[in-house]
Amino acid sequence: MRTPRQFYPIPMLVKHTQPSGVVTLYPVLVSDVFDEEGSRYARYANGAEVRMSGLRFFQLELAQADLENLVSTPLPEQVIRREMAH
Repeated sequence: MRTPRQFYPIPMLVKHTQPSGVVTLYPVLVSDVFDEEGSRYARYANGAEVRMSGLRFFQLELAQADLENLVSTPLPEQVIRREMAH
């Protein structure tokens, strides 16, 4: 479900490990404000929106200048479910 959040028009890159074990960079749009719990949202190309902590956002923001050392995280379940639906 899409929300009325506003997203920065410039994507950030996130490194995820797919269920197959392949590590891939994903472009995401990030919400432009923190919510009341201090989180932001990442919108993937398939439309999935995933909540991220403020700390994770700052880590990603700093890592954009050094993508080689960006730590890979598992692909979020919301993204996988949305991919399988298409």
